Amino acid sequence: MILFGIFLIYFTKKPIRFFENKQLIHPGKISYGIYMYHAIVMQPVGFILLKLVAVYNLSDPVIIISSFLSVILMTILVSHLSYKYFEKRFLVLKNKYRTTSR
Repeated sequence: MILFGIFLIYFTKKPIRFFENKQLIHPGKISYGIYMYHAIVMQPVGFILLKLVAVYNLSDPVIIISSFLSVILMTILVSHLSYKYFEKRFLVLKNKYRTTSR
């Protein structure tokens, strides 16, 4: 409760600085990629983990935690690479060919 109060005080006094935080900006930029790629990443990660379970006889909590972390990390990596090498180029084109409003 105290942390929430401190957060509210900080947020109301410096709301613009809060949203200029680089740790918040980058996930916002790659969020579309996270949305688009998470299901695609889940398939191969699930397949690989099923193979590992058969070989190493892993317990259920280990499987759940490792699959969760693997999917999150791989999705963030793929989304970052997609933004850096693919989406950024189209965003530049969007600004270049912007139409004027009527």
